[in-house]
Amino acid sequence: MRRRSAACTLFIVACLMLTGCLGEPRTKTIIIEEEPGPAPSAAPSLFEVDTIYPVMQRYAVRSIGWLDADAVLAVNAEFKDVSRFYRADAPYDSLTELWETSDLFIPENVVLSPDGRYVAYFTVGGPGGLSLKLASLTGGDDKVLDVERLEPKGAQLSWSGNGRYLCFTMRDADKRALMLGVYDTEDGSIDEYSIDEDPSAYLTAVHISDDGESAVIVKQSAVSVEQKAAVAVQPSRDESLEFGRLADDRFVGEYKHSIGGDGLVEWVHPDQIAFTGSDGVLYAYDRRNNAVSVLLRDIGIFRMSRDRKHIAYMQEDSVYAAKLYGNNVVDKKLIYQGLYAAQLDWSPNNGKLLLSGAKRLDRAMAEAQNFIIAFK
Repeated sequence: MRRRSAACTLFIVACLMLTGCLGEPRTKTIIIEEEPGPAPSAAPSLFEVDTIYPVMQRYAVRSIGWLDADAVLAVNAEFKDVSRFYRADAPYDSLTELWETSDLFIPENVVLSPDGRYVAYFTVGGPGGLSLKLASLTGGDDKVLDVERLEPKGAQLSWSGNGRYLCFTMRDADKRALMLGVYDTEDGSIDEYSIDEDPSAYLTAVHISDDGESAVIVKQSAVSVEQKAAVAVQPSRDESLEFGRLADDRFVGEYKHSIGGDGLVEWVHPDQIAFTGSDGVLYAYDRRNNAVSVLLRDIGIFRMSRDRKHIAYMQEDSVYAAKLYGNNVVDKKLIYQGLYAAQLDWSPNNGKLLLSGAKRLDRAMAEAQNFIIAFK
């Protein structure tokens, strides 16, 4: 009996102590990283160079882009009565002619669709003096778009990342205001979008999103006589980008920023873009939260891989490759030095990088060269 009383007493005391403990306030600290960094890796770099191919060095051609993981499309670099398109296969020291045309307007503005279905370019002729031609690369029929009021100044063309939409520049019926034209390869429609802008300004680049609902325009304003004199002494390009939506036949701008890097803009996804500012900083802008992130500093041109996992970029006369991890650029590696690149282009499988440029900074006076870097 005494043992039961003692056990009962101990049980009651324990309950009272536990109740008292539960009644006391308790605190717990949780630390959340603002932006998790990439996990360290001891694996070898993805960008160990295996072979560097001097591409088509014996030919006066301009590289356009990758036909597939191993072949490059090229066109003769100089304006001629007859322009020829070529295919270059590894080891890229010879060319196979694909077709020729007598109406190519500007060889520098031939654009290859990312899905490899078409190559688009301006041709001489049509209702307004110029037309758009989509030459099939898959054995289908070529398409000629007789678009009136095409804007010949700059004559900009750009594909969406999925190859569905082709974006180009136009003027309105009075040939005053700038407009964007968007051709849909799936249904064959052409939509026109007005741009609220100074009629004397012109576009130096246009970019269209994969869903066809957003666009980026890069514009350069007309300069005064005094500004022209200053530019003649010290050349400069005062350009800015505008990111916006395409709705109700209008381009509605939402974000503006000065731009460098030859007006290049990359779509990370339909709500986020990457671009090099006039200060040499690589920015990423996301309109979902109106946030601007700094990815790299002191760079020139850049190019992301099609899957947005890798990036190649210029720093002075050096080409680097790196991995993208959110808004972080990691595993940077120098892959080529001694070339001021004007073009960078990843192969579809990320195994090679096409670079075109010149050995001297004054690219206009230097002979263009093409190289393909193959990774191990």
